Amino acid sequence: MTEDISFAETEFRGKQLYSREYSDIYFAADGPLEVDRVFINPAHLLERIETADEFTIVELGFGTGLNFFQTAQRVLQAGRFTRLRYISFENHPITNLTRRQALQKWSRGWELFDDFCQVTPPPVQGWHRRYFAAGTIELSLYFGSVKEGLPDFLNQDQRGVDAWFLDGFNPKTNQSMWTNDLIGSLRERTKKDGTVTSFSVAGSLRRALEEHGFSVERIPNAPHKRHTLLAKLRDQPFDPVLSPLEVTVVGGGFAGTATALSLARKGVQVNLLNSSEQLGNGTSAIPFALQHGRLSASNSPDALYRIHAYTFACALARPFPACLNLGAIQFADENLPLSRLNGVTKQMNLEWCSQLNPEELACLLGVQSHAPATWFPRSNVIKGPAFCHELAQHPNIHITQRKVDFDQDALGLTVVAIGANLPALPNEPALESTILEGQVDLFSVPNETLQTKPSVVRDGYVARPEGYYCAGSTYEYSNWSAGVATHTNRQRVQATYGTKNIQSTSLFRGQRVVNSDRFPIVGQASQDVWYNLGHGSSGTVSAIFAGEVIASRLCKQVTPSTEPALRVLDPWRFYHRQKRRPNPFLHRMK
Repeated sequence: MTEDISFAETEFRGKQLYSREYSDIYFAADGPLEVDRVFINPAHLLERIETADEFTIVELGFGTGLNFFQTAQRVLQAGRFTRLRYISFENHPITNLTRRQALQKWSRGWELFDDFCQVTPPPVQGWHRRYFAAGTIELSLYFGSVKEGLPDFLNQDQRGVDAWFLDGFNPKTNQSMWTNDLIGSLRERTKKDGTVTSFSVAGSLRRALEEHGFSVERIPNAPHKRHTLLAKLRDQPFDPVLSPLEVTVVGGGFAGTATALSLARKGVQVNLLNSSEQLGNGTSAIPFALQHGRLSASNSPDALYRIHAYTFACALARPFPACLNLGAIQFADENLPLSRLNGVTKQMNLEWCSQLNPEELACLLGVQSHAPATWFPRSNVIKGPAFCHELAQHPNIHITQRKVDFDQDALGLTVVAIGANLPALPNEPALESTILEGQVDLFSVPNETLQTKPSVVRDGYVARPEGYYCAGSTYEYSNWSAGVATHTNRQRVQATYGTKNIQSTSLFRGQRVVNSDRFPIVGQASQDVWYNLGHGSSGTVSAIFAGEVIASRLCKQVTPSTEPALRVLDPWRFYHRQKRRPNPFLHRMK
């Protein structure tokens, strides 16, 4: 079951943010000092983080993000590059406009604040993951009811919790977050020496914690409250499941390098095997690739998957030099009618997409157009080989040039991310895949330097990165000659910009794998083999997201989406379908 997520109903009373729904303020007037007094200092977090390789904080009630920003800043100032996992639940997120106003007094002192505002998740149900501080800080936000989200976390995540922050408004007005059963479930994942801290010292909370094995004490908390709460588990702490020590990743394109980076950031040693000397070969050798989502406005599992993948991949790529933060203008067409585009805009919120009027469109595009269009400011253009190289620059990744024989080589725990080389795979699970040709052309204007512009998506796409027109299509169902493809791409440029005097500079042709249901193949194929395959023309989005999904599964931590959404990617889905009907791509397999 999926939920509709609505923004919080708030107002400012003086300079303090107030929740109309819960009749309570978000935080005390001294903000960060309250975080120190209530959550950080009583639990001795900084001292404990100092001696940990990985430290996990789970918070009930993200609110403005105050606790996250202050905790992350204290950790960064301490200079200990522990892997910090910060997991938080929020049923009614706030907009960045409200966040900036509420936290403006302190936000300049937080290194992560502006970065977070650039990649804030849209109000869409489920898990959203973001990385900060070169990947050492991992934030996992669940949007939706904590009654749904916390059991999902407890079911998926086997890493254990070092510290719980209970910060979800007054128990009298937000009763669903403070039930005895919910509080009792905390012990299921609390590690040795784990702590619970909260602004609330309500008797019902203290009794629930004590009933479930915690010792509870009240901490003096002047000047704004007399006391806050600190609890410690008395016995039987959770024994965390460890990550694998080593994983082999086969393939040096978008899928392989993204998977390698996700594993490496979680502390896994990665052997990255690539068939050629350079990373980013094959399809990932594309000079410029658009990072844009094919989204739809619904709470169906496949729609949620697309949103989670798109927003995660755009956020992950953003800090890398090979990622150009240009944005994209999406025009309505027969494949994406205006009604669907408007629905996406409403669901995603204006920080991820907004409708453009003719004046705004002309300002962004540089030419006049009155066709309906939507602005996606977080869409990027990726420089293929350079991006793959940058993803693989982590001390836990070891690169080897080597061709793999999957029938003969003993690789141990392995993630296969080999692009179009599907015939090399074992026969099971049965796939429904075919190889199609993708194509991109670069054009320039003689004696003219082109100003960088956003990408334009409509029957293919046209981008203007670094002095070029870059035009291409998604994929073709029959192979085009170079001349026909170049002619078509030239027409795309001319239809968008009206430019006549353009000259062909270079072209790229690559093979892509597309599956019968148009979804990639992501997950466990056998006991020691995982697949990150079949991304079609969406590799800069789905392959990057899939790498994080696989790494999360292997490391026994919560995945960055919802379980129903991830089931649409299961490698064994074709096997089960073929019990009911034949492989529709059998005649097209190469």
